[in-house]
Amino acid sequence: MALDRTAAANKRTLYAFMRTTLDFNVSGLVFIRFFDYGWIMTVGWIFLGISVLLGGYGLTRYFEVKKHYWKFLRESPKPKVLNRF
Repeated sequence: MALDRTAAANKRTLYAFMRTTLDFNVSGLVFIRFFDYGWIMTVGWIFLGISVLLGGYGLTRYFEVKKHYWKFLRESPKPKVLNRF
């Protein structure tokens, strides 16, 4: 049961990273497209760079935790099932 919660939490964390990545990406594109000030456009490009880095970090972290989770499942002993019939 706890392992299922761990897997679900890992997916929720990935979704949170992707949501934040999308927010930074959209904000950066809005700053670049709709504002004609140099420093605001620079902030937009910085936001786009942050979104790429954040998305990469989120995916890397997801797969690291997933690999650790599967390693734990392979190495853990199989539970004994009682035959009640």
